[in-house]
Amino acid sequence: MSATKRKLTTIGKSLSHLTRQPIPYFKPSVKSLRLDLAPKNGHWGARHFLKDDLPRIRHANPDVTYQVNKFRQFTREDPWKPSLQLEFADGVKHDIEVDGKRSEEILKDVMKLAGGSKPASAPYSVSSV
Repeated sequence: MSATKRKLTTIGKSLSHLTRQPIPYFKPSVKSLRLDLAPKNGHWGARHFLKDDLPRIRHANPDVTYQVNKFRQFTREDPWKPSLQLEFADGVKHDIEVDGKRSEEILKDVMKLAGGSKPASAPYSVSSV
């Protein structure tokens, strides 16, 4: 029985994290988000954004297409930079600089470009959880 309680607590914590304020709603015109990064050896801000912030964004914006590409860093002498790209319904693509940034800064930049108000078809309100 204690295992069941632990499982519910884990689910509750996950749900609490996904609905943490402010909820990152996108404008309805956002079509897709693509993130390219290395799975290790660098790109720490992008990796933290992937782990901590992208699940919240995905939960708040289920109609947006998400693509995450993890590529190996071949050499330390010739590293490549992580990238994040937002595509809008009119076909316009915006690249957001993520190299050397903390995940909070990346989220702030994404929301500055794509942030919108709560849509009428939002998954649910925080007060109903």
